[in-house]
Amino acid sequence: MSSSEQKRVAILGAGIAGLVTAKVMLHDGFDVVVFEKEEELGGTWGPSRDYPGLRTNNSKYTYAFSDYPYPTEVDTYPIAHDVRAYLNSYADHFYIRDHIRFKQRVINIETTGESEERFQVTLAYTDDRTDIKILEFDFVVVCNGVFHEPHIPSYDGMDEFAGRIIPSHEATNEIYAESEHPVIIGGGKSGLDIATAAAKLDLMPTLVVRRPQWVAPRFVGGIVPGDFLVLNRLSSRLLPYYHRHGLEEFLHGSGKVIPKLFWKFISVVFQKLIRMPPELTPDSLPVGLDQIGVGGEFYVELNTGRAIVKRSLIRRFNTDSIELEDGTKLPADLVVFATGWQQNLGFVSDEIRNNILRNGRFHLYRHILPPRFPRIGFVGYASSVAAQLTAEVGAHWLSQNFLGVVELPPEEKMEATIENVHAWLAKEMKNRKQGFFIGANVPQYIDDLLGDMEIRTQRMPDFIRENFGPIFASRYASLGDERRAKREGRMISKPFYFSAWHAVAAVLVLWLIT
Repeated sequence: MSSSEQKRVAILGAGIAGLVTAKVMLHDGFDVVVFEKEEELGGTWGPSRDYPGLRTNNSKYTYAFSDYPYPTEVDTYPIAHDVRAYLNSYADHFYIRDHIRFKQRVINIETTGESEERFQVTLAYTDDRTDIKILEFDFVVVCNGVFHEPHIPSYDGMDEFAGRIIPSHEATNEIYAESEHPVIIGGGKSGLDIATAAAKLDLMPTLVVRRPQWVAPRFVGGIVPGDFLVLNRLSSRLLPYYHRHGLEEFLHGSGKVIPKLFWKFISVVFQKLIRMPPELTPDSLPVGLDQIGVGGEFYVELNTGRAIVKRSLIRRFNTDSIELEDGTKLPADLVVFATGWQQNLGFVSDEIRNNILRNGRFHLYRHILPPRFPRIGFVGYASSVAAQLTAEVGAHWLSQNFLGVVELPPEEKMEATIENVHAWLAKEMKNRKQGFFIGANVPQYIDDLLGDMEIRTQRMPDFIRENFGPIFASRYASLGDERRAKREGRMISKPFYFSAWHAVAAVLVLWLIT
């Protein structure tokens, strides 16, 4: 792209999705500006979101960008500080930081011009909402994440409660030091992390859960990272996807007993490895896989009597206690809500928002592109068990679209595909009502994106590593070069792939000659 043709791209957010999108689009020749409302980059991993015990669900081998591995000295499951250091190093290494405008909040995005081919972006400085400026861009990419605003439910008596009520990311050691009766609401990963931190401070926290959720061990056999079991082609094929072919048709048809037995086995293994109490064991996987956490440290505290769990719902707040629906009154001076996050599209015009957000669901083709507005994209909205990888490949797909290389289906076909995806999510992932989750179906989703770009989906030299090995991000390190060759019409040498048929042929040849 020559300087005279250079198109301007506004990227909202300097977290995982924003950084990798900036890197990809800068490499593709776009004039990129990243707007970040905080004074530091990191998004979900920024200092304002940190809490004691926060670390990744994934190992550093799967929670990395394709061409930038974690330092060898970082723990297998990086803590929040290490993730921030990694993201800062990534931003410096690829010269992204110079393109970031910190402490600038986007307050409105709307189309401009008769053909609606440009966007008017209204900005305000975080410290001074009266200092407004308006800029124009050819493209916009929203990378503010699906974990945008903490969700705190409302209960009777909350205004009478004398203690503190905070979201999970505000639970610090300083706040714990002022508490004698902490109560944590929510049994997901952040709830378990926060309860574990409080237990280690001898505060005897009470964790209130509506229903138990699955927790995977960090290691299997003390050696193999747990995400290796889920993030591979074989495991993903044992989960239904919105479209199926070949082996997947068999596994979710006449051979459906196979995935059922596999997930039952995994459920038993997880339960035994982390000593999950029977009363806190959910139904067998894959039910609840869309809300699975990683760790198990909380169960150590629970099984040694340093924490309490109550399975119930909140009825109301009192001055110094919480009343549960089972009649229990819990003394409380600190209530931490680890009850998830919600997205807010208040910064886009009504016209764009009403087209994207319909009936509470995000209406995005490939979880990225609104069919009606193909010059604005959403990277990071395909939330998955490998968020960095799906964001990175999604950024490549979007950039290739902005460059006009990918031939998109007609608008009505994109709409039909979105409806099929939503129907699949409603059936298989009932807890993900907003429609921006693909869970462990990472390989199928990435294959869809690569297929659109006419890029090879087989990334390893043999069928064993391709299908049974963990999907490290490094498989896709050459994606930018492959895309560039595609745009320039250059032939890409396809590496030899030792398939299962080759293995069968080799065995037959050996049998015949011996």
